[in-house]
Amino acid sequence: MKLHCILVTMILSSAGFTFSQNINTTDNFPDENMRAYVEEYMKVESGGAFTAEEVAEVTKTFYCIRRGITDFTGIEYFTGVTEIICSQNVLTTLDLSNNHALTSLDCQSNRIESLDFSQNAALTSLSCQNNRLTSVNLSNNIFLEFFECDNNDLTSLDLSNNRELTFIDCNSNQLENLQVPHGDVLEQIYCFSNQLTSLDVSDNTVLSILNCSGNHLTQLDISNNGELTDLDCQNNLLTALDITTNTALYFMNCSNNQLLNLDISNNTALFTLECQNNQLINLDLSSNIALTALLCQNNQLNQLSVSSSGANNALSYLNASGNHLTEIIDLVGLQNLGQGIGGRLDLRYNDLDCVDWDDVTVLLEHVGAPIFSFRDPSFLQSGFAYSPQNGIDPFECETPVSGWIVY
Repeated sequence: MKLHCILVTMILSSAGFTFSQNINTTDNFPDENMRAYVEEYMKVESGGAFTAEEVAEVTKTFYCIRRGITDFTGIEYFTGVTEIICSQNVLTTLDLSNNHALTSLDCQSNRIESLDFSQNAALTSLSCQNNRLTSVNLSNNIFLEFFECDNNDLTSLDLSNNRELTFIDCNSNQLENLQVPHGDVLEQIYCFSNQLTSLDVSDNTVLSILNCSGNHLTQLDISNNGELTDLDCQNNLLTALDITTNTALYFMNCSNNQLLNLDISNNTALFTLECQNNQLINLDLSSNIALTALLCQNNQLNQLSVSSSGANNALSYLNASGNHLTEIIDLVGLQNLGQGIGGRLDLRYNDLDCVDWDDVTVLLEHVGAPIFSFRDPSFLQSGFAYSPQNGIDPFECETPVSGWIVY
């Protein structure tokens, strides 16, 4: 036993640690703010003594948020610490190669340019967002479960070895390449606002949330993601999107793409659909019994098919402006359209005429708060927005309507 202790002492001494000697010096802690925090952490007075042995035995969270620290030198002594929170400082480098027990690190909102965790094999949680990272090495961190690196300058990210990841947030970087781990563990991916041209999630069978908006994707295969509930793929270059196998979808935003068709007949759980600013010609809602909000403005729609049996009565918010609708008779039977908090009906800029004016008057009976607008009433929180169609002023039709608020 005595020999064992001697060997341990020799090993630690060879690493630069001298036991029974005070290490609270400017050589070991050159940053005065770091040193001041360490003194608090070790519960000693300013300039008080502590040894490397004492520091190595401490395991409580190293929490030094907003301390103005520019140099983290000295952290290598804290070999027993499992969690470090050093966010919102002024760090440009961070060397944790000696902190082998580390399982959780939050170093967000610093000025760090690169991170290497090859010596931190036990790491399970990492938050390094809002830095200046151009590279991060996670190839050895096979137990990593939670990873945030958003708002950095990364151009490539390889997470293929991190098969225990359940959560990835790498939004707002410069990513041109993203490799996510395969397997049935990953649940959430936020990779929006990058420069991705492809994304492979075909093996992530339990994925429930995917936000890949604001990239350069020309195709997206989610046919194997049967548990997907939230999909945001807006602002890409998609010309087709197959969601027929994604029957759990609750929210979807595929706006600002180049979609020609969209089959939502199998998505009966869909609650909100945003598909505006595409090239859609027809949209069949007859199977979407849970749909409450539909934004389909600025497409090429000449038909909006709703259920004649009242299956679409949950729909309360509809913006179908800027299309080529020639009739709205099917909308008349929707009992909740325009109702409730935020309820709205916007039919401006379509191809309706005086024949449809009778349907408009019926809609007014339960939508209320009519708005007759020549411009986008973005301020409108509820009510009915309408405008001249095909140059025909509906006020000149045979059936007069009064009480409109004209903008």
